[in-house]
Formats: sequence, structure tokens, C-alpha cells
Amino acid sequence: MFDGNISFYEIVATAFKPVMLEEHFRCVPEIIGYSNEKMYNNRILPLRDSHSSELMPPVINYRVDGRRNGKAKINDKEAECIVSLMLACWEQTEYADKTFGIISLLGDEQAFYIMNFAYNHDINMQEWNQRQVVVGNAASFQGDERDVMFLSMVDDDESANRSRTKLDLRRRYNVAASRAKDQLWVVNSLDYTKLKHGENLEDEDVRFGLLEYAENYQEHRARFLEAEVKAESPFEAEVAKYLLAKGYHIQQQYEAGPYRIDIVVSYENKQIAIECDGERFHSGAAKIEEDMERQCILQRIGWKFIRIRGGMYYRDKDGTMEDVIKKLTTYGIYTENSQNSADDDQYHSCGLYQRVVNRAQQIRDEWHKQDNVIKTAANKIVQYPESISEVPLKAVMSPGNQYKVHYKKETVAPKTLNLKQQRKIKMGDKVTVRLNESTKTYIMMKNSRGSLTELTKACLGHSVGDEIIYQNNKGKILGIK
Repeated sequence: MFDGNISFYEIVATAFKPVMLEEHFRCVPEIIGYSNEKMYNNRILPLRDSHSSELMPPVINYRVDGRRNGKAKINDKEAECIVSLMLACWEQTEYADKTFGIISLLGDEQAFYIMNFAYNHDINMQEWNQRQVVVGNAASFQGDERDVMFLSMVDDDESANRSRTKLDLRRRYNVAASRAKDQLWVVNSLDYTKLKHGENLEDEDVRFGLLEYAENYQEHRARFLEAEVKAESPFEAEVAKYLLAKGYHIQQQYEAGPYRIDIVVSYENKQIAIECDGERFHSGAAKIEEDMERQCILQRIGWKFIRIRGGMYYRDKDGTMEDVIKKLTTYGIYTENSQNSADDDQYHSCGLYQRVVNRAQQIRDEWHKQDNVIKTAANKIVQYPESISEVPLKAVMSPGNQYKVHYKKETVAPKTLNLKQQRKIKMGDKVTVRLNESTKTYIMMKNSRGSLTELTKACLGHSVGDEIIYQNNKGKILGIK
């Protein structure tokens, strides 16, 4: 009987045999490799090519000097780093038009904290929406995806003393780690070598598995690709030698998911597949049909093909290869010694990670300076709804006058507050509330399950100056932003 403790999928599985979808189109191989190894025994066939994304590296173990806040499931240092890294990414051309998501791997509290932190640091909400930023737990991303994902592990070395090995946690991590299409940042405060691990996967701490993979993803990928095959025909070997002699960068028998491509020619982050259709290896109706089916699947995920017919090649080798060179040029594929070489590009993807990290540190330094200025000026502020107010507009940075607080003086009659302060609170507002002798700003929003947060319920419909009841305590609304 259904008692609410099992899922609909588990009920269906009792009557129908589950079918595993083995072909994977979403993530680059380095990202799906974690789930493939930990959950699917390497049965998944990743069809995307590593070079289809210019965001390098694709998987990042980003450790910070963070602390979990006691029993609360919050790590403010991880939250600050994630928001600053995301903003730094937005400034890089490689991340143009990329979508972003953030997952807390330990409950909802960290997700709410990250959202509040972002709003309270004047995030450009238009860009936030354009980049489809979503913050939540793993369940809130089920069936969803983003180009770039940040995971927050929340725990630190002290709070991580209890091992996490349960199957449902492994499933949660599987979902979280496979939402990123192009790049995955695992932001953590852990020395993963101290976590439980060993040969038995079921006894391994799930946090160790993810962090160890993120740290050593290249080694995991190399083991997956151990078997390498060389040229299958003299025809293919001749074509490869010709391209090498011309100065092109090539790879023979290139693995693209479950398929192999005769020759792949690369330049910067672009690649073209070359297939050598010889009479021995690519002839016969069945073989031709198989080749066309394979090409169709690979074209769906962005591959472009140049096919060279053996008969045409052996009739006119030079003429055939000149046509191939023209097609490569049309696709933007040049020789390695070309004047347009990527090595001359100071912003090539090899330095992308360092640019993002350096810029994120600058952003955090700016925040810390601004926070200090605002705290110093706070004693000069007379809060609404008093009659005379001296309100700091913003801590701003200007030439020769860094981080000076600019003031706007205005006289307001006790009952004639400006319209923004008179109006009723609505969803999306940032509301400053005094609770238990503490003053904080909160966002009026829904939680990851689509329900209003308790504080939002208490504030909606009220105005500045109103008193509210929240968790059996009296509070007062001081401002709306």
C-alpha cells in the first residue's frame, strides 16, 4: 500500500522493468564522469566532446577557509565566495550568455542565505534574470540544467565528523553534480583526505567521492579512455600524414562518446571531423547506413564533417586534399603556426580560471571596504519613520574619494513619508526588520518548495513602521528597498 514514504517511481518499478538511458548529451564528459563512475558503473556513453566548451577547467575543487555556523546549515564564507565567483564569471567574455545555478548540498538554509547575500550586495537583477539564476537544493534542480553550476558543501572539517554514506545522499549528489553542462564548481571548506574512503563505494563518504573526483578528474577521465586505437587503413594514414605535414593539429581515431572519428582537426576551441571512406572499411550498404546514422547523431551535438571518398582521393590526391584544406579554412580551422594562433591570445581559456579567481577576490575586497564604511556611518542614520532623516544613498567608489558615504538630506513630516515607504510590502521587496534587538534585511520570497517563507507571510501587506509577529516574537518594519 502507498503510505507516502515511497516515491511514485518506486511503485511503477514494481510493475515495469526500468530502462536506463545510456547515451548522455547534456554534460561534457569530465562532468558526467563523476555520476558515471559513482552511480552507473561507467555504463553511460557521454556524447558531448570536451572541446565543445571553452570553459576550462570543466570541474573545479574550490576550497575556502570557511566555517559552518554551529548547528545552522549555513557557511557564510562559501556563500560570499560563490556570489563573488559568479559575478567574476559574468565579466569574462567566455561566459557570455551562459546560465548559472547554485545548489546547497546541505538543506535549504544555505540556499536562502546565498539569495539574501546576493540581493543585499546590489546584484544586477536584470542580468540575474537573463542568466536564469536559480538557487536551491538538489531536488529543486531535478530535471533542470544550467551551463555553469556552483555547489556549496556547507560542512567544515569539524562539523564533518559524522560520515555520510546513505544511498539517498549519493542520489542527491548525483543530481547536483550532473546539472552543469559546461563547468562545475565544488565550493567547500573541507580537507577531503580526512573523510572516510576505501575500496567499497557503499562505505565511502559521499563528500570524499565528489571532492576527490573534482580534484583528480583528469586521471579519472584518462582511465576511462585507456584503450586507444590507431589508424584503421593506409588511406587514413596517408590523409593524416598530409595534414601533419601542412602543420595541422590532428588526432586519429578520436573518441566521441561510443563512436570513433577517423581524424579530428583542431584549432583553438574548434574541431572538424574527417572521415576517410575507403572501399575496405567504409563500403557495403550496412556499413554506409551505420556511418550515416553515427554522423547524424554526432551532428546533433555540434560536430561538422568532411568526408573523403577513397576513389576520388586515389584519382587525384593533391586536388582532393586541396579541397579539404579549403573546407577547413571555411570552418575556421588553421594550421598551428598560423598568425591567429591561440597561444598569442592572452585571454585564452588556459588563464580563464585564474582571471575569475583574481577578480572574485577583488570583488570581495570591495565588499569588505564598503561594509566597514556603512557600519561606521550607521550611527549617523535616523531610521524611518522619524521626521528628520539623513539617509546614506550608498557607499560608492569614485576617483580621489574612495568609499566615501554620500548623504542625501531630506525633511519628512511624520505622516508624509515618501511613497516607497508608505506602500504595502510585496513579493521581491527587500525589507529591513528589527527582531530580538537585531536588525537585518530580508527578501520577500518563496522557498524551494514554492511556499512563502514564514517571515514573508508575516511582512506581506504591511508598511514601514508596522509591528509584526514572527515566531512568537514582536518585530518592527524599518524600511523597504
